[in-house]
Amino acid sequence: MNNAQKLLREYEGDPRNIIQGKTVEEALKSLREFKGFGPGISGMYLMEMNDRRIACPINSDELVFKIDRHKQAIPMQTGAVTLKDGNTKIHHGILLKPLRKAYLESCKRQRLDNTTTDNALWVIGSEGCAKMDYSVCQTGCPLLDICKGCVKVEEEKGFFTLKDEWGKMPDVRKKLYLRQQGHFEFR
Repeated sequence: MNNAQKLLREYEGDPRNIIQGKTVEEALKSLREFKGFGPGISGMYLMEMNDRRIACPINSDELVFKIDRHKQAIPMQTGAVTLKDGNTKIHHGILLKPLRKAYLESCKRQRLDNTTTDNALWVIGSEGCAKMDYSVCQTGCPLLDICKGCVKVEEEKGFFTLKDEWGKMPDVRKKLYLRQQGHFEFR
């Protein structure tokens, strides 16, 4: 059965029925039954439907963050995530559940709206950190004072590199900034 048939048969053809009147967990479980809807897309879709007030779960304060590479990198770049035992890399999969929980608990503790916070973190990460451009950092990043640098990610394998061979965070922002400014590096 394809997604359209499933939507017609089980939800009267109305995607709001997948979410409305259900808990966050029930809605996420139902969404993941559709082809192409993994945990990330399901969470993002649920947040978008709730944010626009199209369909809201009964416990919308429990909406989970979509933890993409941008929202994974921010805690590492600010020193909130550190590595033990001389490790230099961490796989993104290890971070998903703990970060989702930490972000949600932080929103509750600080009385922040979780969807607004999720969106703000995505903008910081995707419009700032992902560009690895120090001039972007200097022109308005709210995390500049606590940021330790840009972590590298190996896209194919999903590993973040938090430390270089000297035990320091590899920060490629300044090198890129200098290159963009027309400066030269002499060796």
